[in-house]
This record gives sequence, structure tokens and C-alpha cells, in this order.
Amino acid sequence: MPDVVVKDNRAIVQKGDTLSYNADNFTSKSDRYLGDIIKKLPGITVDDNGTIKYQGKPINKFYLGGDDLLGSNYNVATDNIPSGEVDKVQVIEHNQHVKMLNGIVPSDQAGINITFKNKNKFHFIDNAELEGGSPGKWNGTIHNMSFNEKFKAINEIKTNNIGNDYSRETGVSGLSGAPVGNGLFNKAEMLNINDLYKFNKYTGLKINGFYVHDQQSTISSSSTTYFLPGNDTVSYTEKDDNHLPLNALNLQLDFNINGTKTYLDDAVTFSRSSLSPLANIISNGQNISQKTENKKTAFSNALEGYFLFHKKHVINYSSVFQYSENPATLVITPGVLQDYLNDSIAYLNTYQYRHSPSYFTDNHIGYSHIFGHWLFGTNAGFNYQNQQFRSNVQLVQNSYSITEPDGFKNGLHWKKSQVYFTPQITFKGYSDQLNISAPFNFTHIKYNNDSIENNMDKLNHLFINPSISWQHKVGKRKSNHIQL
Repeated sequence: MPDVVVKDNRAIVQKGDTLSYNADNFTSKSDRYLGDIIKKLPGITVDDNGTIKYQGKPINKFYLGGDDLLGSNYNVATDNIPSGEVDKVQVIEHNQHVKMLNGIVPSDQAGINITFKNKNKFHFIDNAELEGGSPGKWNGTIHNMSFNEKFKAINEIKTNNIGNDYSRETGVSGLSGAPVGNGLFNKAEMLNINDLYKFNKYTGLKINGFYVHDQQSTISSSSTTYFLPGNDTVSYTEKDDNHLPLNALNLQLDFNINGTKTYLDDAVTFSRSSLSPLANIISNGQNISQKTENKKTAFSNALEGYFLFHKKHVINYSSVFQYSENPATLVITPGVLQDYLNDSIAYLNTYQYRHSPSYFTDNHIGYSHIFGHWLFGTNAGFNYQNQQFRSNVQLVQNSYSITEPDGFKNGLHWKKSQVYFTPQITFKGYSDQLNISAPFNFTHIKYNNDSIENNMDKLNHLFINPSISWQHKVGKRKSNHIQL
């Protein structure tokens, strides 16, 4: 007798907190990608930005074969995974991403997991799309994907010159768009890499990164005429010509251990971007040019971990530090506001410089103990923030000499140190949840302005903010909530 395979073709299956939608039951011939299926599922909504909500709340995780490959940037999956590769879309109604905290620390947000039809086979999904038009227009995409248990990847290369930007994939936006009836012109390229390597069931290394180059421009014009009594008219014309060269690089390495007794996550991120907008405005025959140069460099490391011992005792810790700097310049030609800045004398251009480096760190350790329906928790830590802001304005005269108007120079220094301690008690029953907390912190702030004599201040303050909240479920999806 040949092997017999039993298939469950039910459209929706509920098992515990997991609701499974059979993808084939919600897929039509016109559905090309995973996102087309998700939009049809009962209880799930997707907004214009691609944010997925279940029962009105945003999801907290999006898994591919049980792994978090993309973080919050899951549009890369919903926009590109072919619908024919999807087996099930699973909703985990009370999703706790940290496995060791399942059944210990409750969650009121759902997660989504995608299962695949060929999950046990190591194979690549490669596809390419190319569109062309006249004169000289193109839009092309190449994808390389894999969803094996030990290796997952969504890598893509995109290019176009038809006005599409890649802010949905990268979060980097360019020009805000042309007015109605006009066009956005561009030449853009993007490389997007998302790879996850699993060393074992609980340990993996994730690489997420992108590089995007986009040369954008918009051209628009308008003309307005006012007809006044006595056959008088007033006409106003304006033409805008805007250009934006954009370059952005972002790279993150994330090492993760998500076991039943230990959780560790360390993410290192580096990013660098450069924006150089150029705007030309011709208003009633008068030309005004504005050129900006913005550069930003940022580096950060985020470490987080949990330990579980004797099944009911949890220790958690985290350490975060971030550094960024973003020097910027602005040049306006011809010089503006000469009546206020230059004793009513016309001059060549206005030059403004700004630099605002920033450093931040936060470190804490916490302890939680579970006994029955009660959870007692406390955490203690400190953070430090150092922010600077330097700026000045210079005027280039007709003789090419440089002057500085009074009152436009800043040299601000701002520092904040904080030590905090937060005890908390939580009771969670079948229909009731009670939270009591009494966080307090000691804050020290110091401020001074180098550009103004004797301009400094400081603050030392102890803050206490106790709170009590109670939630009672009166129906399957409804609850009363009171907070003090």
C-alpha cells in the first residue's frame, strides 16, 4: 500500500494562542506577494505605510520560519516574498519574543510567523524584473531569497529613473515630491542585504544593511493673477527647480542567543548619510538660490540579556551607548534680510554653519521574582547624555570680505546625568491585571553657553512618580482600565 498523506485544508485553525491561516485559501491568481495575502486575513489590517495590526494593535514581531530576520523593517518581506512560497500565516496572540519569559512575563501584543512550503530544502528563490520605456526610462529589481532552517536571506538590488524612491525599504526619504501636475525625476540605485546564519536552534548571527544613492529633482511653476477694481491687475509668477543628491549607508551586526534559560542580544550599528539639497526659486524675475550640505555619522551598540534560575527568578541587564554628529551648512544667494543683518547694504550671500555632536549611554540591571499570579520586579541603573550645539552666521560682502552679525553665534553645552531605581508589583489573573510601581530618580543637569558671558545653569532634583493601574476584562475583546 503506498504512503498516505493527510492534509489539513481548513482555512483557519486555532491552537492555543496561535491562529493559523492557510495561505492557499486566501490567495487568488492576481496575488503576487506575501503582502497581498496578509491584507485579506480576518482580524488583520495593513495601513498605507505597511504597518500590520492585529485586532487594532501593531504587531511586536514578524517572523520568517520562526526567526526575526528583518526587525521592524518587515515591508521587505511583505513586498517581495512570492505568494506561491507561503504555506501559512500564523498569528501568535500573546507573543513573548524572549523564549525564557514565556508564561512568566505576559504580553498583550501579537506576533506574526510565516511558514513556507519548502522549509526543509536548502534552495534559493531568485527572480528579476525589468521595465523599460521611452525616452530612456527603466525600473529594475533583482531578488535573492532563502528560507532554510539554518539560513535565511532576502537580498535585493533595485534601480530606476521613473521617480520611485526607496524610503519604504530603508526609511531614508528624499524630496517630498512634486506638486500635482508636475514630475519627480531621479536616478536611483539601492543594495539591500538581510542575512541570518543559525549556529544552532537558539543561536544566530544577523546582518542587515543597505546602501542607497538617489539623484532627485523636481521642477514646478505657477502663475497667479489678481483682478482688482478699476481694471487693475496684480500678477505673481514663481518657478521652483530643486535638486537632491542623496547617499546613505547603514550596517548592523546582531548576535542573538534566545534559549529556554538564557537570552543575549548584542547589536552593533553604523550609519552614514549625506544630503546636498539645492533649490532655485525665480519669483517675479528675481532669482534666489539655496544650497544645503548635511552629513550625519552615527555609531551605537546595544546589549541586552536575561538569566533564569530556579524557574521563577529572572535577572535582566542592558547597556546602550550611542554617538552621532551631523555638521550642516546653508548658503543663500543673494544675501537675505540685508535690512536686519547688514545695515541695509546688499551683499553676495548668507552662510550658516551648524554642528551638534551627541553622546548617550544607559546601563541598568533588574531582578524579577514570580510567585503564583504575582510578579515582583525592580531595576536600577544610570544614564548620561552629552549634547553640544555650535552655530554661526557669516555674510560674504560684495568685496568678498566676510563679516559676522552680532547675536547669531551659539556655543551650547548640555549634560544630563541620572540615577534611577524602580520597584514594581504586578498581579495577573484570568480577567484582572493590577500594576503598582514607584519609580524614582536623581537627575543632575548642567548647561552653559560659551557665546554669552556668565550664561550657565544647573539643576539637581529627586523625582518620584508612583502609579497604580487596574485592568478588568469584561468580555472576550473588551476591558475596563483605570490608572492613577
